[in-house]
Amino acid sequence: MNELHVIVASHNRAATTRRALSSLDVAAAEADLSYDVTLFDDGSTDETVAEATAAVKNLTVLRGDGSAFWARSMAAAEDEVLSRDDVQDGDWLLWFNDDVVLTPSGLRNMVAAASALPAGVLVGSTVDGVSGLLTYGGLRRSGVHPLAFDLVEPPAAPDEGAKVDAFNGNVVLMPVHVARTVGAIDGAFSHAFADVDYGSRAVAKGVPIIVAGGVVGFCSRNPTVLHSSAVTAWRAYTGRKGAGNPRALRRYLRRHSPRSWWFFFASSYGLWWMRTIRRSLRPRRVRP
Repeated sequence: MNELHVIVASHNRAATTRRALSSLDVAAAEADLSYDVTLFDDGSTDETVAEATAAVKNLTVLRGDGSAFWARSMAAAEDEVLSRDDVQDGDWLLWFNDDVVLTPSGLRNMVAAASALPAGVLVGSTVDGVSGLLTYGGLRRSGVHPLAFDLVEPPAAPDEGAKVDAFNGNVVLMPVHVARTVGAIDGAFSHAFADVDYGSRAVAKGVPIIVAGGVVGFCSRNPTVLHSSAVTAWRAYTGRKGAGNPRALRRYLRRHSPRSWWFFFASSYGLWWMRTIRRSLRPRRVRP
């Protein structure tokens, strides 16, 4: 296997980022991989960069002002890697979230799977460290809405794979030539949809997306936030990091459902309000 180039986005998660990168270092050694990390730090005011520097040896840090969020941060890191003269088509690119803790064998198993399966986008699955429940990985279409996906259980054996339609971008491995074929991560998204958009674009270009067998690491889902009112919940939903951010949602739907995007755009908000009103009408449980 040629060089591994890792791209990461971070913002004010010093301890979490160091833990993630330390696990990456252990997993890379276990897999006998030579690697470098390009970290886009989006305006951290804590010790994130210092902790990242302490965790890995070959680190390039790009700095933002806090307005990039995940999509633009990852797009900038990817562009930095793919524009380098020393990065070859036969090298590998790894998307890596800074809240993932890889198992020691996680990268080794993904490399083995990459050698055994068709060249494409290889997705690693993560589980919650406490419950053991699947949290992130490959996604398969589950309805007519362009954003209707279900999380897919990975095959049991590490060297097996299952084809999917899209993915969460937590742990994703691909040859550099595949990254160049699919095209850049779309940094015009703010936070949500950039990874699902990438997967949908890959499938449209005939690039397979495959979930590697087994579990490659631990990553808890973001905790559910209980809002004080429907108004504050709506603001969070439509905010820069929300799944209902109008600019990001419209961009995704117009690209992947050009004829009927307006219907799905309107119905997304209608369904959100229906669910919100239904929840508010449920009788509250009174503790004895």
